[in-house]
Amino acid sequence: MMDPHAPTEIKSIAQRTFAMIRVDAVDVVTSRGRGQQQLKENVRSIADNGLYKPILVNALDYANTGRYQLICGEGRLMVHQKLKKEEIKAEIVTVSLAKAHIMSLGENMTKCQPQTIEYAYAILEMHEQGASIKDLERVTGFQPHYIRCYISLVKNGEERLIKGVERGLFPLEFAMRVAETPDGAIQHILMDAFDKKFITAQHVDMVRNILMDRSRQGPSLTGGDSKSSLRPGYSAKDLMKDITRLTNEKEKFVSEADYRGTRLISMIDTLRRLAEDKTFLTLIKRHGIEQMPKLQGRYGV
Repeated sequence: MMDPHAPTEIKSIAQRTFAMIRVDAVDVVTSRGRGQQQLKENVRSIADNGLYKPILVNALDYANTGRYQLICGEGRLMVHQKLKKEEIKAEIVTVSLAKAHIMSLGENMTKCQPQTIEYAYAILEMHEQGASIKDLERVTGFQPHYIRCYISLVKNGEERLIKGVERGLFPLEFAMRVAETPDGAIQHILMDAFDKKFITAQHVDMVRNILMDRSRQGPSLTGGDSKSSLRPGYSAKDLMKDITRLTNEKEKFVSEADYRGTRLISMIDTLRRLAEDKTFLTLIKRHGIEQMPKLQGRYGV
């Protein structure tokens, strides 16, 4: 008899069990829900073309209850219910409930964009449900050290740093150093990372903003931690200070934008006047550089 707690192994089609089972004999343990538009499209597709991929069910309690627990394929099962079909093709496995949950998470991860916070939390949940680092290495394609660091960041709610890593703004090693460093020393880490070319000049401002937001609002993208979006002891006076600071920053940004806009217009005006100067045109033509670059948009010369 198959051990329901045995590690998952890759099997050939010949070693796997497929069968037509009754639609009403499948229980959905954890529903993920489906958008109506997506469900409507799936109904049309399966009605026109049939079912290409069988659902995956767990037969752990089938001998006692005559029912299966769904592991993967809720959308396909819902379509068959909508189409009033009595049977659906399924791959049948016999695994423990914990193993079935891990398998379900793994299937759902393959449907996520690989660079999302949901993906990060799915990795953590799989690990907490018993998936080993080696299992996660096989699922994600990441090296064990990378997975351990990644899990550490997710456990600590470092969503801003995870997002920075996923966007390619800085490497995972930099994120780990930031997570382990007091706020007062973050600026030194940023400069050191820039000197060592971990961060490019193009990304310095974006990285600095991420670190500032993390320091002021907490590691979570929603601000604060999972217990509260406000700091302990946060008062109306603190709120006024934050509003004043944000207002000053916005005014500084607007002022700098106006200054740069003025400089840009001045430069464009200078280029326009040069383009009308016959002596200048004769000179650049003599040197074979008369083809001037054209600016795009409403600033075009």
